[in-house]
Amino acid sequence: MMSRVLDALLTIFRCDRAWLLTPCEPNAATWQTVMERTQTTWPSPFSMQVDLPINPHHAHLFQTILQAGAPVQFAPHSAHEPSAAMMRHFQMQSTLATAIFPQSEHSYALGLHHCARPYVWTREEHWLLQEVGQRLAKAIANLQEVARLRECACRLDEIQRTAHVAYWGRDLYTNSSTLSDEVYRIFGLPLDQRFTRLDEWQEKWTQMIHPDDRERIIQAKNAAKHRGSHYDMEYRIVRPDGEERIVHVHGDAMQNTAGRTHHMIGIVQDVTNLRLMEDELRSSESRFRAVVEHAADAVFLYSWKGTILDVNQQACRNLGYSRQELLQLSPTDFDIELTADRMSQIMAQIHAGHTITLGTHYRRKDDTIFPVEVRARAVGPEDPGVIVALVRDVSERKQSEAALKESEERYRTLFEDNPSMYFTVEADGTVSSVNRFGADHLGYTTTELIGRPVLDVFCADDKVKAHEAIHKCIAHPGELFHWCLRKVCKDGSFMWVEETARATYRADGSIIVLIVCEDISERKRTEQTLLEYHNLLTAIVEGTTDVVLVKDIQGRYVMSNSAGANFFSKSVEEIIGKTDQELLLPETAAVIMANDRKVLASEKSLMFEMRVSSMDGEHTYLSTTSVLRDAQGKVYGVICISRDITELKHLEEQFRQSQKMEAVGRLAGGVAHDFNNLLTVINGYSKLMLRTMQTDERNYKRLVEINKAGERATDLTRQLLAFSRQQILQSRVVNLNELLSELLQLLRPLIGEDIELSLALDNDLGFVKIDPGQFEQGIINLAINARDAMPDGGRLTIATQRVHLSKDDVKRNSG
Repeated sequence: MMSRVLDALLTIFRCDRAWLLTPCEPNAATWQTVMERTQTTWPSPFSMQVDLPINPHHAHLFQTILQAGAPVQFAPHSAHEPSAAMMRHFQMQSTLATAIFPQSEHSYALGLHHCARPYVWTREEHWLLQEVGQRLAKAIANLQEVARLRECACRLDEIQRTAHVAYWGRDLYTNSSTLSDEVYRIFGLPLDQRFTRLDEWQEKWTQMIHPDDRERIIQAKNAAKHRGSHYDMEYRIVRPDGEERIVHVHGDAMQNTAGRTHHMIGIVQDVTNLRLMEDELRSSESRFRAVVEHAADAVFLYSWKGTILDVNQQACRNLGYSRQELLQLSPTDFDIELTADRMSQIMAQIHAGHTITLGTHYRRKDDTIFPVEVRARAVGPEDPGVIVALVRDVSERKQSEAALKESEERYRTLFEDNPSMYFTVEADGTVSSVNRFGADHLGYTTTELIGRPVLDVFCADDKVKAHEAIHKCIAHPGELFHWCLRKVCKDGSFMWVEETARATYRADGSIIVLIVCEDISERKRTEQTLLEYHNLLTAIVEGTTDVVLVKDIQGRYVMSNSAGANFFSKSVEEIIGKTDQELLLPETAAVIMANDRKVLASEKSLMFEMRVSSMDGEHTYLSTTSVLRDAQGKVYGVICISRDITELKHLEEQFRQSQKMEAVGRLAGGVAHDFNNLLTVINGYSKLMLRTMQTDERNYKRLVEINKAGERATDLTRQLLAFSRQQILQSRVVNLNELLSELLQLLRPLIGEDIELSLALDNDLGFVKIDPGQFEQGIINLAINARDAMPDGGRLTIATQRVHLSKDDVKRNSG
């Protein structure tokens, strides 16, 4: 509406701007433009409905129009000629303004601007603006009243909605009903479904009454209608969505002079939550009474005069009186330390709003006395308020406190005099306590250590580890942590310590770290010595070529050196945990396991030889197995040390063979000597006889054969003597092919029938000057070695060949 008024002013006055602002008060802090209309060429210099500070130009304008009581023009050559600053500020050349006063706490200013050129306002324009201002003031007052009425209606609706209270009316003459919005909300009906006809609402209302309450409520309503009296009733309704609510109705039936009811009005309130709270309150009171009656503490209710109003069962049990007996007593009858003056002091403190806590002694009905702790305070206003006193029998607590004190003394003695170092460390890493032994062991006094960072007593190289260990302990309260680090004594010496720590919470929630510290310097030195011995033993075990193996009682390997790994042709990791049955051939495993059982049964060492087949042939091992004992002397396994004696066995065999050959040679030499003596006679006589006989004589050829046989026997004898090393070296020129052919007969029985013997002789071979016996002995030795190299038989070929040797070849092969 006001915007249309301002538009009309622009037209009637043919001005550039019409405005309405508030407040028109020169002493106000701010003002704002409520409404404004302008020509398109002259927009407003101010924002709408924004608080702006009042400057001197505004204050001058407001003061002038308020004092005038009528429209005032600010134009050139007028009584109120505007300044250049004012024209710039308002962006105008002349102004006509008046103050208006709606029936409100604020005044308004209504004004017009000519912006393009100066203008002198006429008397008619003054009168017209004043008339418009007065009418606009009334309009603003009316609008404000309408706004207030609307606000009151909204507040009433909000009050109804908040309190769940609604009003209703029934006009029996016009068959109409009046229902507030809250009626619809209480009954769960949509607001757009209005029941204006009484008969329609009567039917809907009756349907929504709970079936169990319907007849009673309708009868009560009809009775009030006929009597024309007030009625008050409570019943249940069932909303369209099925929810059940409880409502309370107050109503009045109004009758005319003829005694006929023509109108019924009233209010309805949703009391569902109220009734639920009442039920809960009754239940809560019942529960509270049960809690009080069964409380572990005695409960006394006192009046402000000090008389006992009520007690619970525990009070009766503590004092040995019945409830009725206690209600007849005064507190001074059983409180042996309470006097009338003390009673007055206590009442004054409670009256001042304090809660008092005191310790005293009560006397039972049987005259026994026990300690109690009393805690009392006022409940409710003084009239009819009461004093509640909770009385706790602290007999057990007193005993516990005494026991706790004794325990603390024992702990303190244990802490201070324990031969272990005890520390407590705060969460920030400072030492909060240390026992005397701990301080003395480090060369400090307890005063010197308490309050210092605990890291100060750690070796510089171990401080980082100590910091991490303590903070890890703090991060996991309740868990045990262990660490071994070095500490620095006051004299600069180092000490190895083993610490066990646990972080725990104090009663106030702060964390403290408890540390038990033990000096392990001697143990560390022992460990270092043992480590050196262990390294030495490891070097010996790993450095030997003997196989070193350790097995447990069940025969599982628990240790092996590198030679042992080579023995099994496996890595050490593959051996550990395995048994002989898993690593060796069945027959070899059976022998070893049997020997292990013998050693375990007798607990004595056993030495034995065994043959083991491997990829490079059969090997012979000399093994020694002994039991292993723990620190208590209990046998927990065996250790086996084995040496490969295969080569030694070969050497022994060769030695025995050489001894055998030497014996054979000696025997052959002795026989050859005797036989050679006989051959000398035979050959001598045969030669003498041949000299005396003619070649054509009958027995000449036979005698020649006898002589040849004797010579051959002489050669054989010479070979035997050479074999036995009893023949004197006699070098002569011989044909090697002939010498080998004659030696073939001697070699065949030596090498055996399973070896094929053959000669590959060079026919172009020259003569050599050698000792035939030595040569034959060398060939025999080579043939025997070849036989030993072919245990399963084979082929042996002896060959001769003419070769040329240079001087270098002779030097390389000399000796």
